[in-house]
Amino acid sequence: MMIRKRLWTRRSGGFPVGLLLIGSVAMAPAAHGQAPRTVVNGHGFVEQTVRMSPEGADQFFALGEHSLFLTSAFSGRGSFLGEFAIRPNGSSPSGFVATVERALVRWRLDDANTFVVGKVHTPVNYWNDAYHHGRIFFPTIDRPLSFSALVPIHTLGVQLRGQNIGSGRFGYDVMAGNGIAASETSAVGVTPAVMAGVHFKPRMGMYVGASIYYDHMEQNGHGSGSGHGAAAMSGDMYRGELDFTLASMSLAFFGEDVEFLAELSGNATVTDSLGTAHNGSAFVYGGARVAPRTVGYALVDWLHLDDEDLHLGAGYAERQAVGLRFDLGAAAVLKGQAERTKALHDHRSGHAEWSYGIRIQLAYTF
Repeated sequence: MMIRKRLWTRRSGGFPVGLLLIGSVAMAPAAHGQAPRTVVNGHGFVEQTVRMSPEGADQFFALGEHSLFLTSAFSGRGSFLGEFAIRPNGSSPSGFVATVERALVRWRLDDANTFVVGKVHTPVNYWNDAYHHGRIFFPTIDRPLSFSALVPIHTLGVQLRGQNIGSGRFGYDVMAGNGIAASETSAVGVTPAVMAGVHFKPRMGMYVGASIYYDHMEQNGHGSGSGHGAAAMSGDMYRGELDFTLASMSLAFFGEDVEFLAELSGNATVTDSLGTAHNGSAFVYGGARVAPRTVGYALVDWLHLDDEDLHLGAGYAERQAVGLRFDLGAAAVLKGQAERTKALHDHRSGHAEWSYGIRIQLAYTF
């Protein structure tokens, strides 16, 4: 089944999930003159949280985002990938909004090199390249803290990608497209955001990679390419020019019995008024199989935003957690996670207190 193939990919550090899906469809292309062969998968999750914070205790159930993952092969070399999500949104009357998370056309130049045009997950680190919005594939309950601020999750533009080149399974990504402040249909100025990255997969399940991302914003802002969460910035946002540079490194190993992932990011934002501000994040995850269908894991997560930063604002967040992940079969994963968290806050106003919680998540495919 296709879900089994995707689960193996997540654990073994092979192709990113989306590319594997496209490849699996492209291996059986539609015949000339026939309609494209299209495959649709759905993913969602439901979660319960019990939390103790300085404001008191609370417990609640939450219905998380549900996404449709669509792939379609229209020739022996060309294919389409779309990812469409219905996400919780407090400002919507229904509590949810629909978004286009990815929409891209992929053309395979040869066995190793591919040209892509459309909206993609910016491959600045392993997590954003390997996992889509299906929580069933996440090793933990949710994304690293850096995704709430630093990571430019989406890029709408063009990409040249190489995979599994030579004995070291070398890979590369070169991109140009709309920047962080852009919407899906427009952007201020004419300078595209650019990104370059390289990685190696020296053995089965291992990934070592690094990338650099640069965006010159002629008018600072947060558009469809920015993070899924809210930054610490409050009040009136700085609207002048800003240079955003992000350097990222990833080390991953997903074997049958042991799992490890480290993501490190360093960010500099430069303005004429305050000069250079330095931000950073670190996420370290380790897991071990404790039973045939069960993985125990622990994580440490940290995010720091400089006092002088005019793009995100001063901020600090931290999290430590331990958990268990149960494979319920091809279509569902149950996760339990105990954690303590300092939510993203402006640290200039004082130190935030720790919150303690237990989260239980059922993630599934349909």
